[in-house]
Amino acid sequence: MHYGDDDWQKQNLWQIAKQLRDFRGEKFLSAVTLVLSRLFDVRFAFISVALQQQDMAQTLFVADRGNSLRPFQYRISTAPCQQVFHGQALAIPCELAQHYVDEAGLQSYIGAPLPNRAQKIIGVLAIADEKVMVGEQRILQLLQLLTAQVSAELELHLLAQAKN
Repeated sequence: MHYGDDDWQKQNLWQIAKQLRDFRGEKFLSAVTLVLSRLFDVRFAFISVALQQQDMAQTLFVADRGNSLRPFQYRISTAPCQQVFHGQALAIPCELAQHYVDEAGLQSYIGAPLPNRAQKIIGVLAIADEKVMVGEQRILQLLQLLTAQVSAELELHLLAQAKN
């Protein structure tokens, strides 16, 4: 069956909404990564934030082919997330490692910035895979449609962490 862009987007948004409807807070953020990794059959889906330590980021929630992983840190300057942390959505459908040597073994990356209420970028919502991604622009648009809710939940999560 062939879907037009609008039908494809509606179908995938429906699937995401249906799977996330019962979650809030930290469980919602974790579920987002799990749902995205399963829906798009990608190696990684993650939400990360920049650390106080210059040039480092921390994944807060990460899924590997539908399984939650422990958070990890990475260098921003050698990752595609660098552009996204500067507010620019990014889709690299193939040859990712040719542009970012630290991403050896990965072919593709799609990421969207997560702004807070003041429009300051507080995080990144991204997916990455070992295979070429087809339809990267519509996947990016779908990620961008999720950013408002993910950003709001992330902002609350970070405020709660800061209080502890």
